[in-house]
Amino acid sequence: MSLLSSLEELLPQGAGTALDLIRGRYPPFVYGSERLVDQVPVFCFHSVDPEPFETILRFLARNDYYTLTPGELAGWVNGRTELPQERAILLTFDDGHGSVWSVAYPLLRRFGMRATAFLVPSLMDDRQEYLPTLEDAQQGTANLETVLSREDGPYPYLTWDEISEMALSGALNFETHSHEHSLIFTSPKIVDFVRPELREQYDPLEFRIATGYGEPPTVGDLPLGAPLYTTAPRLSGEARYFDDRGLRQACVDFVAERGGDCFFDQRNWRPQLMSVVESYRKRHSLDEGYESADETRESIRLDLARSIEEIEDYPELAPVHFLAFPWNTGSALAVSEAKDLGLRGCFWENPGGRYINERGQDPFYFRRMGRDFLSLLPGKGRDTLLSLLTAKIQRRLTTPSPHLTHRPTSTSE
Repeated sequence: MSLLSSLEELLPQGAGTALDLIRGRYPPFVYGSERLVDQVPVFCFHSVDPEPFETILRFLARNDYYTLTPGELAGWVNGRTELPQERAILLTFDDGHGSVWSVAYPLLRRFGMRATAFLVPSLMDDRQEYLPTLEDAQQGTANLETVLSREDGPYPYLTWDEISEMALSGALNFETHSHEHSLIFTSPKIVDFVRPELREQYDPLEFRIATGYGEPPTVGDLPLGAPLYTTAPRLSGEARYFDDRGLRQACVDFVAERGGDCFFDQRNWRPQLMSVVESYRKRHSLDEGYESADETRESIRLDLARSIEEIEDYPELAPVHFLAFPWNTGSALAVSEAKDLGLRGCFWENPGGRYINERGQDPFYFRRMGRDFLSLLPGKGRDTLLSLLTAKIQRRLTTPSPHLTHRPTSTSE
């Protein structure tokens, strides 16, 4: 193993950014180049706040940036069309968080910019309602705090009405981010148990486990005490591990009988639960196993097909042509199924170890980078790489890894 590979294993999650910078995997503009020449960066957002996003859009407008659609990017990569101007980028939002409507949409319209949102249909809200936006707050018809706290309330994701209006405006395009955005168990190795501290620390999507027992994954569906095994995103192509439901229930019952949340106030809660696991495994023949290769393929195909179908139920959103992999983690198997379903491209993070898109590359391996790197784009008022790295390090010192039971990978192998 090389020194860099060793460091990547030893350093905390997020240190990979520094290592990729050392390896030269980022595009020239990140290192200070003043031009974007035959390269198109794609940036990934999730939730968005007004101040940093408005600053970004003002920078883009002042420096004459053109915001592409995925179709325009695919046409250029395939050699069918030219970029409308040298400074062309693509802005993307994953998951369909409510702030895309309440914050991003009014700001995109104000600055004449466009973006693409990758939706998880099973998370979208069916209510026929439009929640207030930043524009409403500025006009005095809505409370600003209510607008900014939407994702902390009962409606953290977009409604289909909001999605339809944004699509008709032309400010946003909508594509798929899979139907479930689920993880799967991949081995019998227990890495943790569902507990209050984890629920507070991690995004609910980290607990959206597709167990394969006919239980559709729902946000936060695993009860307190449930074992958390090693996981991987469903579209990673890994085989699902079926955990023993009796063992899971034994752990859940043990916690419930000892006070639920309060059980985890004890310093020795973990040894107690591991003792339950060991005792159960000794006394029972475990009903566990792995899905077959055919089952893996069928599960991935069904997830993608349902996602496309539900988005295309809305004429203003059809047809769906592109997929962004949840956690930026896909597989050759998922790409194959995407092609078979008629999609025209897939978005990862850094397939092939690079973060920039160039003419002639495979559109099923589009590359994206974090939104932080927008501030390094060429133009007046650009940031420096040193200040960006300093901010990232400070954030990592106060914020743990965003991934609970899996380590995302963006390679195409």
